[in-house]
Amino acid sequence: MSFMIVGGLPIHGEKRDYRSSYSTWVWRTYQIVDHQEELFRELESKRVQKIYLQVNRDISKVEYRTFIQKASKKGMDVYALEGSPSWVEIDNQRASLFMDWLEKYQKEASQPQQFTGIHLDVEPHAHAMWDTNQQKAITRYQAILKSFRKKAAALNLPFESDLPFWFDGVSFDNENGKGRLSDWVIRNTDGITVLAYRNFVEGKNGIIPLIEHETEYANKLNTKVEVGVETKDMNPAYLTFYELGQQQMNDVLGKVANHYGDASSFNGFAVHEYNSWTEIDKEPISYEEDAFILYKSKKNVGVNHNWVIQLNTALDEESVHSKTVYVKKDNGEKIDVNVNLEGADRVVVQSPKGGYETGASYTLYIDDEVLSVKGKKMKNGVFMPFMIEN
Repeated sequence: MSFMIVGGLPIHGEKRDYRSSYSTWVWRTYQIVDHQEELFRELESKRVQKIYLQVNRDISKVEYRTFIQKASKKGMDVYALEGSPSWVEIDNQRASLFMDWLEKYQKEASQPQQFTGIHLDVEPHAHAMWDTNQQKAITRYQAILKSFRKKAAALNLPFESDLPFWFDGVSFDNENGKGRLSDWVIRNTDGITVLAYRNFVEGKNGIIPLIEHETEYANKLNTKVEVGVETKDMNPAYLTFYELGQQQMNDVLGKVANHYGDASSFNGFAVHEYNSWTEIDKEPISYEEDAFILYKSKKNVGVNHNWVIQLNTALDEESVHSKTVYVKKDNGEKIDVNVNLEGADRVVVQSPKGGYETGASYTLYIDDEVLSVKGKKMKNGVFMPFMIEN
């Protein structure tokens, strides 16, 4: 069951809007052959909608076609993932080999079997050249991204790249101009995943301040920004959620989502990486204890605004009432609003008598107990903060 709140963005089923789902890296590509059923089961349970799948040229293209077609039917997008620090070497051919393989694959595959996009993880800073001649390494890195941007455009694919959060403190001055390296990457991609490897939000070193510049700059360019977090066992411990577990990660990401939910560039979270993610304790994935998903907040809402929720299926009328669809003020007070089913698939939430309070903040909740006529529950409830105009 999917739906949208009129005047906003669709919550489920709209490709390239991932703010209410997760992305993850799958580096052990043979899992699409040897453990495909388990892979899909885990991805679905974690609400993954976007898979960064490393291209292993030793695996038959038939296996990729089979996997991607199944993923597509499950509403998952699969991006071709590659990259290595060695790519900055002038005589390294791995980038070209990947590009050639991808071009041939896309031409041979049918539309449901094609990759949805390209995602690079080059990490030029991990090459020795970064320490001996940083500007040369940056120039080579930029050349790689430019070539893939051109190839992605030719293949009609979105082009994305991982971006360490600290690249906003790295400057370049070369044939590509001068400025912050992070800004250049944002200008030359359709989307970035900011590798904000922290397990807390507070303080100058927390996730929220670390991604502030990238999010604000991307807003100006309509570039999408995912927030990347780590789950591998690594030191220092504050870089990862490995020891803290899923529930703590839920709480931290919920705070980030609430902070950046109104930013047009914010596009959800990417968890690194699939296998380590499955090893941390398995709590239900949610942004709140009630298992609600954050929906993009709204500002300057009229005092007498009526919310209209459009579903993609007919609803069980008895499941639509003030206990499953409701509004709360920011102090937790439940607001007396009328909830009606209009037709078979539209829910109308009327403003309270006398209207909402000017300048006040509220949240609209849609519980997962709203049922289709066939008795099917929503996958998750949804909450949407909104602020009334002054």
